[in-house]
Amino acid sequence: MNITVEKLPDCKATIRVEVPREKVETQRAAITKLYHQGAALPGFRPGKAPAAMIVRKFGKQIDQELRERLTSEGYQEGSKKDGLEVLSPVEVKDAHFNDDGTYTFTIEVITAPAFELPSLQGIPIKVPKITITEENIDQAIQNLRERQADYPEVEDRALQIGDVAVIDYQGFVDGKPVRELAPSSAPQLQEGSDYWILVKEPNFLPGFCDGLVGLAVGETRPVPLTLAGDFPVAELAGKEVTYEITLKAVREQLLPELDDAFARQTRLADDAAGLRDAVRRALEADLQQKIEQSKREQVIQHLNEQISFDMPQEMLQQATQRRVQELVNANQERGVSEEEIVEHQDEIMAAANQQAQYDVKTTFILQKVAMQEAVQATPEDLQQELLRHAMQARATRDQIRKLIKNRRVMDRLRENVVTRKTIDLLLAGAVIEEVEPTAGEPAA
Repeated sequence: MNITVEKLPDCKATIRVEVPREKVETQRAAITKLYHQGAALPGFRPGKAPAAMIVRKFGKQIDQELRERLTSEGYQEGSKKDGLEVLSPVEVKDAHFNDDGTYTFTIEVITAPAFELPSLQGIPIKVPKITITEENIDQAIQNLRERQADYPEVEDRALQIGDVAVIDYQGFVDGKPVRELAPSSAPQLQEGSDYWILVKEPNFLPGFCDGLVGLAVGETRPVPLTLAGDFPVAELAGKEVTYEITLKAVREQLLPELDDAFARQTRLADDAAGLRDAVRRALEADLQQKIEQSKREQVIQHLNEQISFDMPQEMLQQATQRRVQELVNANQERGVSEEEIVEHQDEIMAAANQQAQYDVKTTFILQKVAMQEAVQATPEDLQQELLRHAMQARATRDQIRKLIKNRRVMDRLRENVVTRKTIDLLLAGAVIEEVEPTAGEPAA
């Protein structure tokens, strides 16, 4: 076959294929023979009809099958030329049989982006110097007690520090609702209904709880708060947010005794004496998990910052659509109306596109690292990943057997394993530096 490749922008290429007359004739004869052997024409036993009759009756089908076979073979051969890494075909164009007996066609394909990897050794990772303190343990135990506390309603007095307030509230900036100014911010920053809050600074936002003290049930009060200049929601940073708050109920917090019965209720220890050590171990495990997740995110972010390349627009569009749907679903679960979602569709699309670009770029980078470093999923790896997946899904044995036979599921599990092992490999060569926690970072 005569094959030429033209590489195009945006990770595309065209493959032009000319199949010589001899190959066309050979393939046509082979396909015609199959029809001849299986065709049953009136007056003839299968395989005994004249070849000319077979061609007259099945000519269109033979031509179509010949096109498909030659196109498939040409595509397979062309996709390996000039170092192409074809992700998927897009469109076959200008396919026709020529007067000289040749068959030609052009196929447009999407290709993987071409880029060079930087050094994979010595990636800088910063880990905050955080240790579990006695105060952390005290607070964790207090949190456990609060989860199991009783909250009887109080009707004969105003709200005070230490109570639990049940409130409706909505935030405004210069008269405009926070949900409109910052639609992607956390739902609790925007508004709440029947929201329970322990009246204790600095719960929710600094100054919020102090602004509630003295409220009577049924009373509405504006509570103005000035947010810090480095507040994590950019649209609200440095702004004065006024919350219109209505107190619906006052509840007293009655904590359980810190005894053996309480320890057993937590399912962390059998008695009060062992609870403190159990809480320490739980906090340390949780802290370690968060640190490991941060390290993995830093590795990925470092490579994203070091590497630049064009990406297939079709993949970006598909990834953006998935992200848009996820954001819409999340907003709907939060109670955001369809009208509000439509009103902020541009912001939703922009956020989805930004995350999609990061996701797609990360996928290509990790795939190239895995290929360069020969990272593979062993049968043992796949077995463990399948068991992990089955346990999370609470799958039965019959369902597990179906999963094993599902090629798409197994391919996805294999990708998960390779991705995880690739990041582990990068972390093994990283340079980890312990740093002091940043302002506002939790102690544990």
